[in-house]
Amino acid sequence: MTLCGQSDWALPDHHQLSSIIDLDTSIGKPRVDPGFFPKTKAGDYWTSDSAAPLSGVYRRHGYGAKAINFGSGDTTHLPYRNAAFVRLVSASFHTEHSPSFRLSQYSTVVTDER
Repeated sequence: MTLCGQSDWALPDHHQLSSIIDLDTSIGKPRVDPGFFPKTKAGDYWTSDSAAPLSGVYRRHGYGAKAINFGSGDTTHLPYRNAAFVRLVSASFHTEHSPSFRLSQYSTVVTDER
């Protein structure tokens, strides 16, 4: 599938996704700059980090994936069967260190330029 001229979309890892957290936003608003990410919801967003051991009420499910909660800015672990939002990055720019993001022309797509 091609979207915005790219066909190599992937989930960001938790370091990439948490790098856009902005804790200076108003309480009750998504913890991200609304000028760059106007459609972000204050909820959980999946990351590519899987096989995370679950705890608490999710412990019985064994393993899940890391997610970033844009309501609080916290990293959490969710069972794979839970619903969460996604924010994709272009995998063609993916490497191992230091995220660097580029916004699309309409500020709706984030591309990891590492």
